[in-house]
Amino acid sequence: MSSFSKLVGPGPRVGYMVGPAKLIAALAKAAEDTYICPNNLAHGIAFEWCRSGKLPAQIEKLKALYAPRLDACLAALADHLPEVRVTRPEGGFFVSLTLGDGVSTRALREAALTRQVQLADGEAFFPNGGGERFLRLPFCALTPEDIAEGVRRLAEAVRAPARRRPWLSLALACLAAALASRDARLDAPDWPQWGGPTRDFRSPSTGLAATWPATGPKVLWARPLGEGHSSIVAAEGLIFTQYRPTKSLLGVVVSKLTGSDPEVVIALDPATGATRWEHSYDAPNAKGMDTEFGLGPHATPLVVGGRVFAVGTTGKLHALDAKTGTVLWSHDLWNEMGGKVMGRGYSCSPLAYGETIVLTLGGPGQSLVAFRQKDGQVAWKNGSFSLSPASPILVNVDGQDQLIVFNADGIAGLDPNGGVTLWTHPHPTDYGLNISTPVWSEGNLLFCSSAYSGGSRLLQLSQSGGKTTVRELWFTSRMRVHFGTAVRIGDFIYGSSGDFGPSFFSALSVKTGQVAWQDRGLARASFVYADGRLILLDEDGTLALATVSPEGLKIHSRAQVLTNKAWTAPTLVGRRLYVRDRATIKALDLGT
Repeated sequence: MSSFSKLVGPGPRVGYMVGPAKLIAALAKAAEDTYICPNNLAHGIAFEWCRSGKLPAQIEKLKALYAPRLDACLAALADHLPEVRVTRPEGGFFVSLTLGDGVSTRALREAALTRQVQLADGEAFFPNGGGERFLRLPFCALTPEDIAEGVRRLAEAVRAPARRRPWLSLALACLAAALASRDARLDAPDWPQWGGPTRDFRSPSTGLAATWPATGPKVLWARPLGEGHSSIVAAEGLIFTQYRPTKSLLGVVVSKLTGSDPEVVIALDPATGATRWEHSYDAPNAKGMDTEFGLGPHATPLVVGGRVFAVGTTGKLHALDAKTGTVLWSHDLWNEMGGKVMGRGYSCSPLAYGETIVLTLGGPGQSLVAFRQKDGQVAWKNGSFSLSPASPILVNVDGQDQLIVFNADGIAGLDPNGGVTLWTHPHPTDYGLNISTPVWSEGNLLFCSSAYSGGSRLLQLSQSGGKTTVRELWFTSRMRVHFGTAVRIGDFIYGSSGDFGPSFFSALSVKTGQVAWQDRGLARASFVYADGRLILLDEDGTLALATVSPEGLKIHSRAQVLTNKAWTAPTLVGRRLYVRDRATIKALDLGT
């Protein structure tokens, strides 16, 4: 199995295989059904190149280019890691090696990442298990000098745990982790749900640095994670999120052939990023589900009462013990309960009310469902409106608690005790994609915004005798929050406005609905408001520290902290910021 991309050029991306005809036919079908979009132009380029007779000479040219790099990799491994079993390749662009007993590639990847060496997951090449000590090192794109330096750093990472006597190393590691965990919790309120303590992306944290170095805030730890947009929550002395393991090419094919496709709820140590526990379950995508904009999971876990409540892309809900990951109860919202299959995957983040959790479900008479936290029994189902990807919030209107649900056709208020609809107001948008979280603020003002044709509107609610009156104060099409966050500060609402094109950070007057300004300095961003500052993470992985006023956005510091698509809102716990993209999770120190 190989590819023409390194033989002809990077553009064609045409692969070839040699093997039994039946096996190749089955693999080709699986590939085309999952991740390959056949490109006839690229096929034609590769075909004509081979037919022209130029390929043999090109192969000799590339052998002369890559041979010194392979030799440098093998020599460096012999110098720095003589104890490792190395397989000299007969072709390809990778050196395979097996580490010694007691060295796990999973732990090694974390140690190597602190030395700026990123390793592939060796276990991904073993679909039937194993591979815990396997590594594959690429050598084709690096100079011999870079290869030698990378292997030297890798050897440092391999030997780092063995520098002290085992009992002393373990004792010191435990002490350091305990102290770091204590520091992580000091003056740090929990962030137990989507949007933080009050579900509005505001943090009570203080003592944040006024600026950062040019390289960005100090990285406390970083580690590979996997696909997903689920944000990070903190409670019970741990942090939690969800992900879908990243697959190798072989893993994708095996998944297609077997129908197995896991999702994972994970608990990590906030001080080190080490895995405390994981709960993995099978979650193959429903037929026709559109994963163009990410595989998910999209929803954010909820931690309350010592339990973690998490829903995956395919509507599988699990209640887990926060300390151990033990499954307490579960439901399949789609197959078991007849909920609406969402075209891009389930994305509603659970909300706690009293002794229940509330979620969107879908279907006649069950737009929302409430489960008892302790045993998963259905407390109530109600509502008959169409669903959108948005998550509900809880507000209090003149003494009455209300669930605010941003649905496909508009926005509604429901009684959280039984799901009875108290009021509705239209807010149509293309495809019913009302995604962002509404903003509730002083004066009983409710702001909702969506992209495409949706725009923004401000409602004022009042309630007397159980009857709610809704008055629309204004509507504007100039502010269109897609899926990022929005926050009211003073008399202005701030957020990124735009669809899949340019997205400008904008200020919108609460009083008039007029746009005060728009700033093009960042891509589409999600953010947290704390200590009089905005901590923004845009979709390109740029982290910025800024202040806002009616006059404009002032960025005090910015740095590139992530390299993959970053659609996950950041989480701030004390002075520690957690961020992730579709491959990596990091903890950053924002303290002075």
